[in-house]
Amino acid sequence: MRGDPRRRRAAGLTRIEALLTASILLLLGAVSYPRWRGKSLARKEAAAVKVLSEIAAAAKARASAEGGPPDSIGALDVPRLRGARAPAEGILEAEGYLFRLTQRPRPEGAASAPAAGYVILAWPLEYGRTGNAAFWMDETGTGYETRNGRRRYGGLDSPLPVTAAEVPPDPTAAGPRKTRRFGADAEEWRPFVPPVRRNREGRS
Repeated sequence: MRGDPRRRRAAGLTRIEALLTASILLLLGAVSYPRWRGKSLARKEAAAVKVLSEIAAAAKARASAEGGPPDSIGALDVPRLRGARAPAEGILEAEGYLFRLTQRPRPEGAASAPAAGYVILAWPLEYGRTGNAAFWMDETGTGYETRNGRRRYGGLDSPLPVTAAEVPPDPTAAGPRKTRRFGADAEEWRPFVPPVRRNREGRS
């Protein structure tokens, strides 16, 4: 005995509607996921910059008080780094990024640079998942960033070297390229304004 044709048609329409609904949901997910992922990475990178700025402020205060650069990042009292995991000596993990402070000598041929300074480096714990950009800040509070597209520094196996951004801007470059800094690692480093300084300038 055959079933009611109307029921068969209703069941067929229900299956078609379910397939259409599933297809639409998959399409919406495919369109919205990259945007959501990009915003998520941007938030993580912004959090890393805040940590980097706090480290720089603490390092500057310590250097002023003791008359010399700090020995390591572990010697600084940074609220966001309290209880932070240390995956390797001299490296702390916070906000999905790895941070390291290292001293550096005066660059060759740069007579105007300080005799001795320090650099604070920040790179993603896992490139593409906890962040894309890498950041670099010196003892003057000047910060640089790169989208980290060629070398893709990430994790402990591929740390950001202290000499990465040690190439000054090209004075012969035209237009907006004058504001850029090209690093020794062939990455394009752009200056950025740390949040602490940005807030201070906004209040002035």
